[in-house]
Amino acid sequence: MPLPKTGLPKTASKAHDIRIMIKRSMTIHGHRTSVSLEQPFWDMLRDIAASRGQSLASLVQNIDHKRDGGLSSALRLFVLAELKKETAVVKTDTKPLDH
Repeated sequence: MPLPKTGLPKTASKAHDIRIMIKRSMTIHGHRTSVSLEQPFWDMLRDIAASRGQSLASLVQNIDHKRDGGLSSALRLFVLAELKKETAVVKTDTKPLDH
């Protein structure tokens, strides 16, 4: 099914269009790699890293070290887990338990 027309030139894109993958290159464990994610995931990862006093590359390296599957999937699942923790805090007004 074709995507709806936005009236934007083909080269223009919306900043948070979840259909658009953003590829970033970074060094993880001394090796250069590229990771493709949707912009909202990059935004969340950047916010989480900043809240922890880490660089984005450092956070991604920590996630990479613990992952079982592909890196892009691991990053999305990490963001989902962080959002679930945040939701638990809001619902209970207490800190969630780390297991």
